[in-house]
Amino acid sequence: MPYGFGLHPYFPRTPDCTLTASVAEFWQTDAEAMPTRLVPVPAGLDPRAGVRLNDHALDNVFAGWDGRAVIRWPEHAARLSIAADGPLRHLVLYTPPGENYFCAEPVSNCTDAFNLAATGGRTDTGMLVLEPAAGVAARLSFLPETLR
Repeated sequence: MPYGFGLHPYFPRTPDCTLTASVAEFWQTDAEAMPTRLVPVPAGLDPRAGVRLNDHALDNVFAGWDGRAVIRWPEHAARLSIAADGPLRHLVLYTPPGENYFCAEPVSNCTDAFNLAATGGRTDTGMLVLEPAAGVAARLSFLPETLR
């Protein structure tokens, strides 16, 4: 059975909020936020260098995520460390324009992975295939810290 899973937490977005994460690639999307091509991470959107989330309108998947991310809110002298294991090797960043929130979503696969695999024969979507009676698990942790 084709399978994918993840968590979709929402976080407050402040003017100087940043996210740092080690990723390998970036799914470009069409007008409906469906992935079209897997490409190197664009320099201006590279979470390895830290992305200021208020500067971008994103609804994209980063592939090859190492399972670690740090969100910083300098205005509040706070940060949140995220750690994911298991098959959660994709990170979705959703930063809707004009909103005071964003999502940093640890997931097992890119958006529309099932259709990409079925119609395009892609094997790099992160889609899992579970045999009868098989299971899959992941662990997530969130560590909030104040920096004062």
